[in-house]
Amino acid sequence: MIQRFLIVFAIVVIAAAARSETGVTDKEILIGSCAPLQQDLGKQEMGGARAYIEYINQEQGGVNGRKIRLLSLDDKFNTEGATECFNQLVKENVFAGAFFAGTAPTLQHAKMAMASHVPAIGMMSGANYLYQPFKRYVINVRATLADEMIYILEHLHKELGLTKIGVLYWEDMLGLDGLDGVKRFLDKHQLPMTGEASLLRVSAAEKTQEEVNAAIEKLRAAKPEVVVLAINYKHQVMALKRAQEIGWKPQFVLLAARDSIIKHAGDASEGAVWSIVFPHISRLDLPTVALHEKLMKKYQPSVELDIKTLEGFIHAVLLVEGLKRAGRKLTREKLIDAYEAMKGVDIGLGPKFTLSFSPTNHQGFNAIDTVVVVRDGKSVPVTDWKALKK
Repeated sequence: MIQRFLIVFAIVVIAAAARSETGVTDKEILIGSCAPLQQDLGKQEMGGARAYIEYINQEQGGVNGRKIRLLSLDDKFNTEGATECFNQLVKENVFAGAFFAGTAPTLQHAKMAMASHVPAIGMMSGANYLYQPFKRYVINVRATLADEMIYILEHLHKELGLTKIGVLYWEDMLGLDGLDGVKRFLDKHQLPMTGEASLLRVSAAEKTQEEVNAAIEKLRAAKPEVVVLAINYKHQVMALKRAQEIGWKPQFVLLAARDSIIKHAGDASEGAVWSIVFPHISRLDLPTVALHEKLMKKYQPSVELDIKTLEGFIHAVLLVEGLKRAGRKLTREKLIDAYEAMKGVDIGLGPKFTLSFSPTNHQGFNAIDTVVVVRDGKSVPVTDWKALKK
């Protein structure tokens, strides 16, 4: 009788252990997300992510026999909202977080992921803080903001001979990372800074346009050939419009920009360039880019295709790839170990973008695919840098 009891007890214990990981049941995995759902950035990130998850759930039967259930919350695109949102995910017992957007909130999400040991997978930000110092529970893929700046400036210097570089930056992580890239480029080529202006992150809304105007006037007086706008999306629009109003046309370089800036800045954005840290959405020769277009039309038809919907889509591919490799006996630690074992994994984005991680490096890619320029109201890949010269 005792032996029989022990056998039954052991079976119960084993069964309980098998389903003991937070957010995991026999039939589903609960994934939480925090993003600015009322803004284009959040809508695009989540649109891309949802399209791929719907595909996995409906057409692939889930991951290792489990469907992914997504809990999507709004972090209001600020640090306070990010804190509340991540705390709510923990309270809801999610297995992991994914699909975070915006530099300021993602930095908070990364801190909280480390404190709670809840994995955070896929950040729509290239802030260096996500990678340095190393963070075991943060899995991201994209090149850093500084690397983006260096990449563009090197081309402008080599192809067009431009050497007079000015910068307008936010005094926050996004702006300072962009500034770091500019300074590293200038130091390498032993060039001086040609104009520098900054904006306080805490500026009151009613003062912002006035401050942007003053910053643009300050930079104009320094006469740079290239002006880097290492500021957020809203204020890039303000800066471009102000420059147009006063008839100033340097080569603008935008940090962390996206196609929707054209909608808001209009023809003031004409000629501006920014880098793309993933393949362009026109690269339909790449399987995952083609799948993105197909699934967005099928599962998220109300969301306009954009490089940012592709980024959210890639984050979902990243999540699913890790879950698959972690296996049926899923735990958070096994998930992290699965990522760290990936070396040159082809996810359908071409040879420049194969996933590689290690126990000391959680940056999946470091490539920059191309640079786009606004021409006639559309962003198009730069194929001839000399054509940028006015």
